[in-house]
This record gives sequence, structure tokens and C-alpha cells, in this order.
Amino acid sequence: YSGDPSASGISSSGPSTSDQAALLPFPDLVLSSRLFAITAWNPMAENQTPEANHSANSALSADLQTLSSPAPIAIWNSFGFSKDWREDGFVVVFKEEDQEKGREVMVELGKKYRQGGIFEYKAEQQPCTLTRFTVGVLMKSVDAETSIVRCSKPDMKTANVNLDEHLSTSTKESAHAADNNTAIEKPQADT
Repeated sequence: YSGDPSASGISSSGPSTSDQAALLPFPDLVLSSRLFAITAWNPMAENQTPEANHSANSALSADLQTLSSPAPIAIWNSFGFSKDWREDGFVVVFKEEDQEKGREVMVELGKKYRQGGIFEYKAEQQPCTLTRFTVGVLMKSVDAETSIVRCSKPDMKTANVNLDEHLSTSTKESAHAADNNTAIEKPQADT
């Protein structure tokens, strides 16, 4: 991973551990903004075919590109995963002063794509630490707040950026697991 937000790389996060000292800090973009994670995969935790999930995510991507009030300052591909589950999606970054309106826009997109919830991330004072807020969209009882700490990429097939699409399905049980990991694929710099 590079500290340059325009560089290609992976940022993994998970429950706090004491072995965080060797990790690079988050890029300034992450530290000074409000991030939202959203997907169009498996609406209301109902498994869909990989083709249906990719089609829905393509439509969501097109919607994200048209946001203007407020306009995101960055959008990149992302995915949430655990040992036997993965869903691809996007991280959408808004200026800190646009967080409330950004949250409203993201919740509306979550409704459009029938998602139970979305994630909101806020940087904390501790290095390599974010607060993750689960924001209920169609499932209001999922609201939660937890601290997550940057960690090394887990040795799991589902943590690989280029995972075989046919293995990318969800189960209701793992979709609601409280300690899922989140990996963020950073966009590649324009050449």
C-alpha cells in the first residue's frame, strides 16, 4: 500500500489488535473526509447470480457518477468480505462539511438498490483507526458503531482484489456478521 490516495493498493481493516505500529497511516483524503461504502449486490441479503449482481453494481456506478448535490470528491471500487462471503461495491468520499447531505444521498441510493444498510467511516485521532457506522436503510435495526483498525491483508481468498466472480455470493448469516473485514481497492493513477 502507498500513502498516495491516487496509487493502486489495498487497505484492509478489521477488529483492533496490538500489532498496528508497523502500518502506514491512512491517506489525507481518508483523514479529512467522510466515506460511505455502498453496494447493489444481493438486495436485502437475498442471493443473486453473479451476473445480476454485476449488472446492479454497474447501474449503481452510473448513478454515483451523476451525483452533484453534493458532489463526491472521490469514488473507488471496494469490497466487503469474510472467510466465505464477499460483496463488491464502492466507497464514495464527501467533504466533511457535506457529510449530512452525503449521507442522505447515499441512503436514497441504498433504498433504490434495496440494501438493508450502508457503512459510513470517520477517521479517529488514533493512527490507523476509523469509526464505522452501520446506517440502516431498509433495515433500521442494523444501526451500529464500531472502531476498526487498519491491518495487514488477511490470508483469505475472498480478500483478493480479483476474485473469481462465481464465488462472490452472500449468505444472510455472514452478511450481518458484526466483525466482517473491509478492504478498499484504491483507484489507479491516470497515466
